[in-house]
Amino acid sequence: MSGGNESQPIIIIGADKIAVTDNSLAARSGLPFAMIQLSELSNSHVSNNQMDGNGTSPGIAASDLQAANPGFPPNSFNDLITNNIISNGVPGVGVDSDTTGYSAVNNQFVNSSTADIVLCGNFLNAFCDGGPTPSFQNKVVTTNFGNSVIDSGTNNQLLGTQNLINNTSVPAGVRANLIGGAVGKPQS
Repeated sequence: MSGGNESQPIIIIGADKIAVTDNSLAARSGLPFAMIQLSELSNSHVSNNQMDGNGTSPGIAASDLQAANPGFPPNSFNDLITNNIISNGVPGVGVDSDTTGYSAVNNQFVNSSTADIVLCGNFLNAFCDGGPTPSFQNKVVTTNFGNSVIDSGTNNQLLGTQNLINNTSVPAGVRANLIGGAVGKPQS
């Protein structure tokens, strides 16, 4: 799906080699659905989209709820969320419990509440479903956090530039988990 101007969410479940690019999405007031909802994907990417969550919706939500979708692969793999501009997301990008295989790289966040990126654990909060398995083996690579990253999963990788690691405005818990040496496009 490419080049649309939408007020309805884009929902993709159980697909291989899907690209969602160059869309402009705006949440309808009062609807808590993610602007782009991904589940059980492989070899896919979401890139160069502009989203406004209107303070009520996540920008991008990734969730592998196989129990709800029997017959689809149990875990996503090799999926990339990159170079999107996400405004007013609740959160900007959410990777739910029971999810693996997503990379969030060089996205720009503006006025995200909750956090820019949430990698869920096995607990219940405003975004996470509290599934039996936390999010794991996902990767976050960024040169900029507008707000924060919440990582309650296991074995997720948070990568950042040395400037980000030394930036005192990045939460200490996030800084402690950053792996130096990531190279990315600077964001403004």
